[in-house]
Amino acid sequence: MSRNELDASEATGLNQARAISPLLHLKIVGIMSHYPEKDSDNVRVSLARFNQQSKQVLAVTGRARIFYCKYFYQVDSA
Repeated sequence: MSRNELDASEATGLNQARAISPLLHLKIVGIMSHYPEKDSDNVRVSLARFNQQSKQVLAVTGRARIFYCKYFYQVDSA
């Protein structure tokens, strides 16, 4: 998905999250995603999947959830 990917849809990704979470030299500041879509229905589906997978990551790592959602829509001028 991105530069520092954890695929939370697979057991491997959840195991990786569990393994890196207690590392003291890391400061985990958030779980983020990006939706480069114009179709709002696709964004809603992707957001629902992200929320479900985020809950799984938080559950396996024992981390508290702090939710912040920033939404903006950019219209192409062309």
